[in-house]
Amino acid sequence: MDATANTNNICSLQRGASVHIINLQARKDFNGRIGVIEDILDNGRVLVSLKDPVSNNNLTISIKPENMRVLDKMEGLSSAITEFVLTTLKGIESAMYKQIPDKAMLIRAHRQMAPQLLVEYMNSTYRYLILKSSDYTTNCFASMKSFHDHSEICLLHIIMDMSMRLLQLCDMQTLHSSYKIQYPKEDFTSNYDTFMMVRSAEYERQGAFLKEGLKYSMNHECHGRSIDTCDPNLPLFSTSAEGEPKPEGMTTTRSYHFGEK
Repeated sequence: MDATANTNNICSLQRGASVHIINLQARKDFNGRIGVIEDILDNGRVLVSLKDPVSNNNLTISIKPENMRVLDKMEGLSSAITEFVLTTLKGIESAMYKQIPDKAMLIRAHRQMAPQLLVEYMNSTYRYLILKSSDYTTNCFASMKSFHDHSEICLLHIIMDMSMRLLQLCDMQTLHSSYKIQYPKEDFTSNYDTFMMVRSAEYERQGAFLKEGLKYSMNHECHGRSIDTCDPNLPLFSTSAEGEPKPEGMTTTRSYHFGEK
C-alpha cells in the first residue's frame, strides 16, 4: 500500500468503527474476523478488539491500518452473521468428532445428527436471548444489531437458514468421497486436526459465497414481536419433516428437514 493510500485509510478510521481484518501474516487465523477499533495510537497503529479464533474470548490486538478495512452497515451485518454461523458449525463438527469414535459411523450419521445438533443449539441461543443468560450470545447479537436494527427473531432465522444451507453444501459424505478420489492414500477423518482443517476450509469457502447473498436479503424493516415477549420454554425450530402447529406465544416456528441429496 502506498503512502497516500495509507494516509487516507488512517483518516477514515475512528473509534467504535467495525473493521474486517485482512492480510495479517503473523496471525493469519485473525484474517476474516470482525473487530472494533478501540483506539488509534500516535505511531499510526490501531488497537482493535475482536474474538480470539481459538478461545472465543475477547482480546485486543495492535495492527497497521493496511491490515483492516472499514465495513459499511450491510457488509458488517453479513460478516457478523457469517462469523457466528461458521463458529457454530465448526463447534458442532468438533463435538461430533469427539463423541463418535467410529469415523465410518460419523460419516454415515452426519446428515441426520448435524442438523439435529444445530437445531438444539439454535433453540438454546433463542432461550439465551430471551433470558439474557449468555454473555457470548448477547454480545454476538448486539454486534449484529449495531449494524442494522433487525429483530433477534429475524436474525435467528437468517442464521438458521444460512447454517442449514451450509450443511447441505458441505455434505460430509460428498466431501469424503471427493477427498478420497483426490487423495486416495489419505483419510481426513483419521485425526482431529486434519478433520477440523478440512471441514473448516470447506465451510469458509462456501460461507464466503453465501455471505455475498446475505447483503441483498437483509435490507428490510423488521416487524413483529419483541424477543422479550417470547416464551423460553417453547422452541423456535424443529427438525421434523412436517411443519408443526404454531405454538401459543411464538412469533413463528420453522421446521427443518435435512433430506437426501
